[in-house]
Amino acid sequence: MIANLTIRHLIEAFEKAGVRVSPSWVRRQEDKGNLILPRSTTNFKMAQGARRPGAVRYLTSDIIKGVVKAFLPEGTPLPDKIKATGTGYYNYKNAK
Repeated sequence: MIANLTIRHLIEAFEKAGVRVSPSWVRRQEDKGNLILPRSTTNFKMAQGARRPGAVRYLTSDIIKGVVKAFLPEGTPLPDKIKATGTGYYNYKNAK
């Protein structure tokens, strides 16, 4: 198992659930304050083009499942026999 997953893995999890999202969607949700993900304190990527440089997000499989559960419409069945909550907000610090 990969210890540190990134936004790419989060996008793949949304695609498996039937929803297409992009890296810019993830960044917009972070900018709005709807999505709070852990970031590396030492690993920064230099942005290409007009974007500002930012820290690499380090996710776990539990965080990815929590984000997908929070952002899919309420009642959507997920692979682990759980249903999405549809809150549209996720903070990794408050996750159970």
